[in-house]
Amino acid sequence: MHTSHAEAAQLRDKLSADRTSLGKRATALLSRTLELESKMEAVLSKMAAVDDGTRAATRPGELAAEVESIYKTAAAARPTCSS
Repeated sequence: MHTSHAEAAQLRDKLSADRTSLGKRATALLSRTLELESKMEAVLSKMAAVDDGTRAATRPGELAAEVESIYKTAAAARPTCSS
């Protein structure tokens, strides 16, 4: 019986140490999670600026294509000179 009591006491002590360790790890994980959430919010808040920049970057290409189309239409409509 003495052996069983000693084993139970050892298991209790190990369980207590494991609980303490788990508590510390959970606290560290929660802290890291909050840090990561903060970083994700910062990144997501800048996505609108990235989208605006992408649209602004494609606009000059669209304008160039439009100007080229107008130029080709004008060149095709221009009468040729006969010599």
